[in-house]
Amino acid sequence: MPERDDVKVVVHLADGSLVKGVLTNSESFDPLSAGLIGQTLPSEVALELSGGVRQVVHLNKAKALFFVKTLEGRSDYIEVKFFERNPQIEGLWIKLKFKDGEVT
Repeated sequence: MPERDDVKVVVHLADGSLVKGVLTNSESFDPLSAGLIGQTLPSEVALELSGGVRQVVHLNKAKALFFVKTLEGRSDYIEVKFFERNPQIEGLWIKLKFKDGEVT
């Protein structure tokens, strides 16, 4: 389980850009229990980017917020959607449709 002061996030903004950093405002937002006990996301998150630069990201401009183990990307990563080839089983899979039309 990650330490609360070392929670790494990648914010995928609606314009397609990414912001990667360490969450710095975890006092007001506990990502380890968000959604588990009725806690809602804040309107913004404060991140410490590489080099110590701090940036506030407004979540109304975000497409998605990912909690990650590392901030390094993998250029060789190929997403495997094995569920596309298997029979439909009610309640087993969910589809998420983003505002921009992407379905995952």
